[in-house]
Formats: sequence, structure tokens, C-alpha cells
Amino acid sequence: MNMLKRKVLLIGWDAADWKIINPMIDAGIMPSLSKLVSEGVMGNLSTLDPPYSPMLWTSIATGKYADKHGILGFTEPGPQGAGILPVSSASRKTKAVWNILSQNNFRTHVLGWWPSYPAEPINGIMISNHFPKAITSLEQPWPLTRDSVHPKILEEFFAELRVHPEELTEQHILPFVPDAASVDQKEDKRLGIIAKNLAEAATLHNAATWILETQPWDFLALYLDMIDHLSHGFMKYHPPRLKAIPETDFELYRNVITATYRFHDMMLETLIRIAGPDATVILVSDHGFHSDHLRTSWFPDEPAGPAEHHRDHGIICMKGPGIKRDELIHGCSLLNITPTILSLYGLPCGRDMDGIPLVQAFQDQPKISIIPSWDQVPGMDGMHPASVRRSPIAEKQALRQLIDLGYIEDPGSSDMLASKKAEQELQYNLARVYSSTFRHKEAIEILEKLYANDHCQGRIAIRLAKNYSETGDTKKALKVLQEFITDASEFLRKTENVIPQDKPESNKIRNTNNKVLKNPSNQIITLRNSIAHARLMLLDLRIIEENPKEIIRMIDREIPLKKRTPSMEARLAVIFYRLKEYENSIACFRKLAEYDPENPFSCNGLTLIHMARGRYMEAAGTALDSLGLNYYQPFVHYQLGESLYRLKDYVNAVNAYEVCLKILPSFGKARNRLITIYCDKLDEPEKARE
Repeated sequence: MNMLKRKVLLIGWDAADWKIINPMIDAGIMPSLSKLVSEGVMGNLSTLDPPYSPMLWTSIATGKYADKHGILGFTEPGPQGAGILPVSSASRKTKAVWNILSQNNFRTHVLGWWPSYPAEPINGIMISNHFPKAITSLEQPWPLTRDSVHPKILEEFFAELRVHPEELTEQHILPFVPDAASVDQKEDKRLGIIAKNLAEAATLHNAATWILETQPWDFLALYLDMIDHLSHGFMKYHPPRLKAIPETDFELYRNVITATYRFHDMMLETLIRIAGPDATVILVSDHGFHSDHLRTSWFPDEPAGPAEHHRDHGIICMKGPGIKRDELIHGCSLLNITPTILSLYGLPCGRDMDGIPLVQAFQDQPKISIIPSWDQVPGMDGMHPASVRRSPIAEKQALRQLIDLGYIEDPGSSDMLASKKAEQELQYNLARVYSSTFRHKEAIEILEKLYANDHCQGRIAIRLAKNYSETGDTKKALKVLQEFITDASEFLRKTENVIPQDKPESNKIRNTNNKVLKNPSNQIITLRNSIAHARLMLLDLRIIEENPKEIIRMIDREIPLKKRTPSMEARLAVIFYRLKEYENSIACFRKLAEYDPENPFSCNGLTLIHMARGRYMEAAGTALDSLGLNYYQPFVHYQLGESLYRLKDYVNAVNAYEVCLKILPSFGKARNRLITIYCDKLDEPEKARE
């Protein structure tokens, strides 16, 4: 097939998770996705940090980390500090895949992508994420949000394809809630949440199917957020019943998640059928969603706290001409999607992209070429100029949705304060991006400023101490942790009506400093947990200086087995490893692996222990297990190389070190080891000089 005639259908299901999907496929109730899997490849798609959807979907669309693409959260400060605004397509500072395809004369359509408002004037149709939102009741006029459709000539036509939540009948709702008739909708608004999300998904599906059936197309991207939104609202009712969930609520809403996935499977069948057998179909999610014993009804009292419900692995499924059939692929990341799509069209990838094509998905490896950056290539790409029009009404509705989902606080009436908080949150998110990509000095520079403003924010103090530790500055890490523990403990001591962890949330209370605690139960639990983690980190850092046996006694005394949370168990596993108490460390790592088998942390810890004990074959095995879960771990590639080097498997060791350096070029140990192998083991001095 001529690569330049290829069609690609990219479908995004926010928060879709194999843990929900696989049992449904086995039960025969997701036949469309089952067929897609059997005709193509599937695998886990590792997410990025922080796991916030606007940032992640922009990384999917650009192949770049957030510091390069510019989308750093859910909101951003308004002009001249005038409150806050939802992030927009104008906030993105690099070309997305649809811009690159547009300037190469491919007919390109994008629907609902987050964020894509205002719609960009690409070579095709763009329908923004504001398009399907109903902002009035059915009896009132429902104007189309300005600049939500390109080209404008199609605005009125697409407006007629929208589905209003109040248009839905009981037949639409009953698959989700079979006993919906028993719900008192004046008191219980949950049916309305389902209807809203169902109508929005149907609206975008209507537009996508019309485009596929009637318009010329080379590329179409469709994003749907229904799974994510309903998972936040209804995953707690998914079987098996959690102890905290009343049985009546469980029986009413236990089918919502399953019905949501089945509805998506029905839409998928239609999209694939219309796209035709020659189209390459790529289905992805930006992260997963905890659905088993990892579920919790509680999340930290901090901005974007609900993201704690997200799982580190999304899904990828891909089929089409030249794609392998019925195979599992490993090592996939959100950053791989755009480079893979460009390769399908025979276009080069940008050297400034952080991802590479998923060559393991192809029957025959495609020819891959590289250019410095697509941002330097001129052409009609459809990107917005620096200043674009925005709709205050649409932005107000978008902010309200983020508030309702718990991703941001209600900004209240103070525009300047809200703008300042938004700016601080963007800076914190940027620090997380730097930290997760091993740029610790850049992260420290931001976190120091944030920490200076508030010593009682555990998330900032602990992350700052961790970055200090990663750069070898143990003294500063200890100082920050000690300051935080002292200040936070004093804050808790002064707080009146301190609520135990096992009590439900109460009304607002005040502490002795007269500071209102809006959500006292969550705030106090969050602070207590942060203090506990800071103390464990403090122990970890003090091991070199203090009596190891006394530290072990302190752990047994202060953190008994029955009170250990998974995150505490993880910290203890590291502490025991540093103390060379390997059996205790292995026990902690194995508990974590039982708790969450798809978290690579346990494999990484076991790899280090095997290496320390000289068990290099076992170390290589656990390193490979970890990389199968998350490929973008340079230190694990290095450990794999080290284990293979000691096994005298020099060729495969070279491969591991080279992958390590592709991800993290500054990793000097890997570079030095490569030089040693090329000079002393493989007799290839030219490669050593390279």
C-alpha cells in the first residue's frame, strides 16, 4: 500500500483501563475491541508525571514533555492577573500532529481533543472540546460556543448534530441504571451526570461519523472523556462493593462503569466500519483508573487530588496494513504516538520530540528519518497566532466542570489571588515534569521558591527534599524535612477539633490561628500522611550517619505492620535495602507486588537486591519485567546492562546501555561502560570514540 495514501483513525478514551476491559472481552461483551485486539497489537501505555489529562493528551499529540509543549495544568492565569482561565489550544507552543499533517497537505480532522478551544484553522475540520457542552436547558436557546468549529461555514450544520442531555429518554439511561425509575432526581443528581456525559459523547460521535462518511480524510482524531468523568463519579460503585459504599447505592449504580465501556465499544464498531479495512486504527488512553482493591474514596486535599485515582498505565491497541496481528507489545509511552503516526505517513520525526516510533508494532520496520524540529518548517499548519479570541461563557462553563470534578478549587471572587494560585500550580507541575525527567536542578530552582512561601505543604517539601537527595545534597534534604515536620506538627497541634482518620468529613472548622479549614477531614489526613512520609524519608537519609539497628527498632516501634500503607511500605523497602537488610526489603517489595502487580517499583527494588547479591541472571529478569511495564526508565536499562555485562553478554549489554543513553544522554556511567565494552571486550575502538 502507498504510504502517502494511508488513512489513520486515532481514538482517545480518557482513563480507559485493561483491568476493566479484559474481563469484559473475555465475557464477550466488548466484541468490537476484541476484534481490534485480535487483528492488531495491544499493550500498556505508560503515562507521564503529573498524570493530568490536558498535559497528557497534548503529549500524545506532540510527542513531547509538557515543558516543551506548554500545557502545564488545567488552568492558567488570565491576562494581567484577571482571574483564571481553562487551558486552551492557544497555550500550546509547539505543533501538534494535526498541524504537521496539515502543512503536508493531508486532509486532517480533529474532534473534542483536550485542549482544542479555540478551534485551529487546520487543513480540514476541527471541533473543539467546548463544542458538545450544553450550557442551557432544552427550552432555552442553545447557542454554539464562538470559535468552537472550524471552518465557520459548518458551524450551523454541526450545531444541529448536538445531543442535549434533556433529549435523552429512559431507554438511553436504563442500560446504565436499570432501576433508574426509583431515583428521586430532586435529591439525587447522579442520573443527570450520566445523561450529560452520554449526550456529549454522542454529540462528538455524530460529528465524527458524518465526517468519515461524507468528507475526504487522511487523518481523524477523536477524543472522548466520558470514561474518565464517570469513573470519577461511579467507580466506587463498581463491583465488588467497597465497605464505605451503602448497599442501596451500590445496587443502583453498580452497572454504570460496565455500561460506559459497552457504549464505547458500540461507538468503536461504527467508527472502524466506516473508516474501512485499509485504515490504521489506533486506540489509546492517557492513563488508567483504579478499579479493584486499589480504589479509595479518599484523595489528598491538594489541587488535582482526584488524579490519585488514576493508574500509571493506559491502553494502546493498533491495527492496520503492515501492523502485526494478535500480538502483545511492550515499552509503549504516550510520547510514542505522534512519532508513530508520522512514520505511518512516511514523514520524519523531530529530533526535539521525546518519543520514538513504535517499531515493535510493525511487521516490517518502517524507514525512519529525522529533522531538527517541525517547528522550524514553514507552511500553513493552522496553529493559532499569539493572540486569539476566547469565549468568557465557554470558559466559565469549563471552569465549573473542573471544579465539580475536584481538579481545581473554586477560585471565589478574588481574581488576583486565583491568578497567583494558578501560576504557582503551573510552576509546581513544571517542577514535577523536570523531576520525572531527571532534571533535578531545574526542579529544585522552582520548588525552593514555592517552599519559601509555605512550609506546611507536604507535597512541596517532600518533593524538594527528594530532588536535593537525588543531587547528593543530603544536608539540605534533611533541613527541609525537619522544618516541614516541625511546622506541620505545630499546625496540627493548634488545630481545634482534630478529626481522626476514621471519621467522615465534617463541616468547616477553624484552628487557633483562625484559618478556615474548608475540608478538615481530608486536610488533616493529608497533612498527617505527609508528616509520616517525611519521617520515613528522614530515616532513609539518616541511615549513613546513625546506628542501623536503632533505626530498625524505631521502625518496628513507630510503624507497626498493620498500620503500613502501600506508600509507607515502599519507603520501608528502600530503607531496608540501604541497611542491607535484604530479606526485610524483599518482603516489603513482594507485598507491594501483590498489592499492585503492574507497578514497576517492586521489580526495580528486586533488581537492585539481586545485583547486590551477585545474582545477575535474576537481576536481568526483574529488570526486563520492569521495562515491560514502563519502558522509559533509564536507570533500569542501565541495571539491565550491568547485569548482562557481568554475565558476559556484551552485545545485549551494549543495547541496554544505548537505550539508557537515548532516554537520558547525560548518564555518564552508561557512557563509560559502553566505552569499556567497545575497547576491551568487542575490539571496536571507533565506536568507543563515537
